[in-house]
Amino acid sequence: MKKIYFRVIGLAAIVSSTFLFMSNRAEYSVETYHSSKLNSVGAPSAKSGAPGESSCTECHSGGTLDGNSVNELLLAGGGNDYDPGTANAMTLTLTDNSNKNGFQLVALDENDDMAGSFTITDLAGTQLASSSSLGREYVTHTSSGNSQSMWSFDWNAPSNVADVTFYVATNKTDLSGSATGDLIYLSSHTFSNPSVSVSEESNNDEIQVGYSPENHSLFLDFPVVSNNSVTVNVLDLSGKSVFFNNEGQFVAGDYTEKVRLPESMDNGIYVVTLFVGNRPYSKKFIVTR
Repeated sequence: MKKIYFRVIGLAAIVSSTFLFMSNRAEYSVETYHSSKLNSVGAPSAKSGAPGESSCTECHSGGTLDGNSVNELLLAGGGNDYDPGTANAMTLTLTDNSNKNGFQLVALDENDDMAGSFTITDLAGTQLASSSSLGREYVTHTSSGNSQSMWSFDWNAPSNVADVTFYVATNKTDLSGSATGDLIYLSSHTFSNPSVSVSEESNNDEIQVGYSPENHSLFLDFPVVSNNSVTVNVLDLSGKSVFFNNEGQFVAGDYTEKVRLPESMDNGIYVVTLFVGNRPYSKKFIVTR
């Protein structure tokens, strides 16, 4: 007989992850850093909030918030489908901004490997960073770019990857010059290759998704083969993420999860992607209230 675990998940889990804007080549104390290096050289690599990346809670400790309604990442042509094997112009906008802002983003495939590469088109406002240990490339702001709240760049998309998820971390500073008060927004945005579909992958048969209009919640039945992390991402049909939760670590077993959805979601068709470790499960569901 299989074991069934039941846990109730709240509406919005705050992801415990922030990122630190400081030089990759020098070490600074918090006091020295905030007086002379605040946002000056962009975010160091691996601070985007993507799977497997560390955080910098010793700095920018004002708070970490769900940024899916604040970080607006758009393809130049609009929509959720990218052009495979070519350069896709993209724009990131921090809609809740300050006079001084920052960002870092990365594009990963379903195995959390780097998907494609980036080309800097705004030399004044953006630059590249990289992590050799993770094999990932990032786009981040420059010294002059931290006065912006909109940044543009080209993403050179892969040709044979179905879904690519961009993990974005933005920083709205309070200009206090201290280690507190800044707001870090974390979000994820998934774009699809129109020539490759994952909606019919066999592993999606391993989960069941149900929607309850009575309490505006999803019920997810899924297996965890070995101890692993679980995240939930809900997208509308335009590709915009309307709900994201990092649920934490799960032990091996079969689970039934109740996920309370945001009240702001309109009636319509959505796609929920459940990541168990690096393995994605995607299903469509309909919100009817």
